[in-house]
Amino acid sequence: MIGIYGTGGIGKTTIARVVYDSFSNQFEASSFLHDVRETYERQGLVYLQKKLLSDILMERNIRFESEDAGVRLIKRRLCNKKVLLVFDDVNDRVQLHSLVGERRWYGPGSRIIITTRNQGLLMTLGVNEIYSPAEMSNDEALRLFSSTCFGSEHTPEGYKEMSKHVVSYARGHPLAIKVLGSHLVGGSIPAWKSCLDGLENNIPTELFQVFQISYDGLGETEKEIFLHMACFFNGEDRNRTVDILDTLELCPEIGLRILVDKSLLNLSLDKNSLWMHPLVQQMGREIVCRESPKWPPRRSRLWLPEDIDAVLNIGTKTTFKTTSIVLNLPVQKKHGLTHFPNRLRFVEWNGYPSKSLPPNFEPGELVKLTMCHSNIELLWKGVKQLNNLKFIKLSHSRNLISTPDFSKAPWLKRIDFEGCTSLVEVHPSVGVLKRLTLLNLKDCTSLKSLPPKLEMKSLEILILSGCSKVKEIPEFLKDMERLRELHLNGTAIKYLPSSIEHLTGLTLLNLSHCENLVGLPRAVFRMEYLKEFYVFGCSKLGEE
Repeated sequence: MIGIYGTGGIGKTTIARVVYDSFSNQFEASSFLHDVRETYERQGLVYLQKKLLSDILMERNIRFESEDAGVRLIKRRLCNKKVLLVFDDVNDRVQLHSLVGERRWYGPGSRIIITTRNQGLLMTLGVNEIYSPAEMSNDEALRLFSSTCFGSEHTPEGYKEMSKHVVSYARGHPLAIKVLGSHLVGGSIPAWKSCLDGLENNIPTELFQVFQISYDGLGETEKEIFLHMACFFNGEDRNRTVDILDTLELCPEIGLRILVDKSLLNLSLDKNSLWMHPLVQQMGREIVCRESPKWPPRRSRLWLPEDIDAVLNIGTKTTFKTTSIVLNLPVQKKHGLTHFPNRLRFVEWNGYPSKSLPPNFEPGELVKLTMCHSNIELLWKGVKQLNNLKFIKLSHSRNLISTPDFSKAPWLKRIDFEGCTSLVEVHPSVGVLKRLTLLNLKDCTSLKSLPPKLEMKSLEILILSGCSKVKEIPEFLKDMERLRELHLNGTAIKYLPSSIEHLTGLTLLNLSHCENLVGLPRAVFRMEYLKEFYVFGCSKLGEE
C-alpha cells in the first residue's frame, strides 16, 4: 500500500493517475475510484463498494444492501486477484475500514494507492510508503502557467514579468497556477495588471473552495487554531505559539498535530517553527473577513491597517467581536487613541503612536502584547488585572520610562524591553514573577537599578548587556537554579553578589567589557555546568 498526501490541488490525483495509466495493464484487474470523499457524501459507501467490484469483476448488476455485506463480498471476490486500485481523496476512517480494507483482502502482487489530505489516515492504515508531492520549481511553474494561459511553454513578450508575478503568488501550487492561467487567458495587459493588483487580498473562488474542504472537515477547536495560525502565527516559534494557544484552552498540541496531518500546516525541518502555504493562509483570512464583510468590529481578528483604524475610531458603546489585532505598519494616527476593545487577547502594533494605552482599556483578557518601536512612555497607571498575560515586548520603544506594576500578572513568561533607552526603573514586582522565563533589558542605557531581590524561580535567561549605568546586581535567592544564561557584559558592576552560588544551573556567564569589575566570587569557579565564561575587556579585574 502506498499513500500520497498533501493539500488540495497539490497534484496527488495527477500523480496517482499517471501511475495507474502506466501500470494498470500489468494487473489482472484495476480500478480508479475518483474523489471518494465527494462520492461518499453524495451517494454513500455502498455505491462505492459496488463501483469497485464492478470495475474489477466486469459485472454490472452486483447486488447487496449493506456496507458489511459489501465488505464480505470484496474480501471473497478479490482475495485471489492481483489488482491495482487507486482510492482518490479518502478523508474518513469509515472509508478506510469498509472500502480500502486490509492487504489480505487482495491477492499476491496487488498494489493499493490512496490519496488523501490527511496524513493521519495513512498512519492509521499502516501503509508501506508515504509520499508528499513537492511544490513546483519556478521554472516548472512558469512553463505550466504559460501552457495553460498561452497554449505554449514560451511566454510572449510584454507578459513575462507579470507571469513571473503570478507564479510567485502561486508558490509552486499546480492548481493555483492552472486556475490563474485560465482566468488570464486572452486578457490584455491592463486587464492583467488589474487582476494582479487584487490577488493579495482576494483569493480566486475556485482555490478558496478547494482549500475550504479541508477547513470544513476540522472540529471547532481545530478551526479556531487554524484561524489563529492564518492570521497571526504563521512562521512563528512553535513553543511560543503553543504557550499562547494553551492559554486559550485550545489543546494546541493535539490541534496543531491535526492541522499538520491534514496538510493545512507544516512543521519546519528543525521542528522549531510552524508555517502554512500563503494560499492556505489567504483562505483562512478570507474566512475571517466573511464573518462580517463590511463591518470590521464584528470580525474576530484584525490585521489590516484600515480595518484596525476603523475600529479604533468607533465609540465605546459599539459591540465588538474582535479579540486580536496585529499591525506591523503604523496606522496614521498621531493622537487621540481613546478606546481598545476589552476582549482583546493579542495585540501586535509595531510603531504604536501614542504615549500610553487608552485609559479605559482593561487588559484582563490580554495574552500577548507586542509594541516595538512605539512612542509609549508609560503603558498604564496603577495596577491592572493581567490574569492571562504571558508575553510582553516593547523593544526599542525609546520613550518608555518605567515598566508597569506586574504584581497581578501571575502567568507572565517573557518580558522583552531591549533598546528602551529612556527606561530608568524596573518595577519591583518583576523580581518576584514566578513563571517568568526571559527578562531582556539589553541596551537599556538609562537603567540604573533593578528590583531589590530576584526570586524568579522559572527564569532561564537574564539579559542586561549594555546597561551601562547598572552598578549593582541584586541578590539571587535560592530557588533560581533554572537560570541558564546571565548576560552582564557592558554593565558598570564592580562585584558579583556572593549569592551567585545559588545559580547552580548556569551554563553561560558573560562579563565581557565590565570595565569596573575588580573581582569574582569563588563560587563562579565551582559551577558544575558552566560551559561559556566571558571576561575579556575587564581592565580592572584582579586589582583588589
